[in-house]
Amino acid sequence: MAHDHTGVSEGAGSSPLHVRTVAARGVKVAGAKATDGRNFPSWLLISPLDIFSLALGAGSAGLLAAGRFAEPLLLMLAILGGIVFNYALIRPMMGFLLSFASKPIDGLAGALATTGQATMRFDANGRGLLKLNLDGEIFQVLAHLDPAEVAQGVTVQSGDTLLVIDIDPVRNTCQVSKEMAS
Repeated sequence: MAHDHTGVSEGAGSSPLHVRTVAARGVKVAGAKATDGRNFPSWLLISPLDIFSLALGAGSAGLLAAGRFAEPLLLMLAILGGIVFNYALIRPMMGFLLSFASKPIDGLAGALATTGQATMRFDANGRGLLKLNLDGEIFQVLAHLDPAEVAQGVTVQSGDTLLVIDIDPVRNTCQVSKEMAS
């Protein structure tokens, strides 16, 4: 049996054998469809919880029906029991439990284009503290006034409304504008 660099095996004759191959992304293999990874069969997206509940339901239904039904019908009842157990009991129960989950907070990164209040008078360099209300929590962060507004002589007093126009997540600071907030 000869092997070539394409991954397709050929027998002693001239006809290629049917061999299942897995092609790398973007690589074309003779006899195989190249894929970019987005053409996933939907049945592969079954969660481990689904697999467990289908197996538990099928096993329970099979045990309950054992001795009462013939084998071909017993298999069908076990499969039906697994499906009913998963979709009528487990999925609604998990949906109910997950309805109590909270929405994840974005933190300072989610504050872009929101308004806040100056908690103090900004200094001559345009630096001061900004109070932000993010998802019901109050955050105070160091804010820098837009350099163009500092050059124009814009001053920020305590209680002024400011618009967050840029965020520096590394330094945990933000750049604000007084003119854009009004």
